[in-house]
Amino acid sequence: MQVSEEEIEAAKTNNGGWTKKQLKQWGVSWPPKKGWKNKLLEGNKKMRVKLDIMEQEEMAWSAFADILPTCETLGDAQEKAHKLMKERNLEEYIEENTIDETVTEYWNERWSKYI
Repeated sequence: MQVSEEEIEAAKTNNGGWTKKQLKQWGVSWPPKKGWKNKLLEGNKKMRVKLDIMEQEEMAWSAFADILPTCETLGDAQEKAHKLMKERNLEEYIEENTIDETVTEYWNERWSKYI
């Protein structure tokens, strides 16, 4: 669950702490261990990075779909997909075989219309 520092502060009780129920909703065990707040916020940062990468990947595949009709062979399509992923700095997040398999799916779907 993503929670901001402002939300954490706003959830404080009048005594300056947090209820067991509230901490449980955030995935924090009871009693909370030292550093729980920083750990929770760090997890939020990692989640945002992951979501950003997923969004970037989705946009890259959308761009590839526009390029696909210009490809003459499956190998050409795979080469262009690898180049696109590299240009968008996604090659470290997507394995080469995953790119090739996804391109093959796009390729087969495109050409199945003509069979």
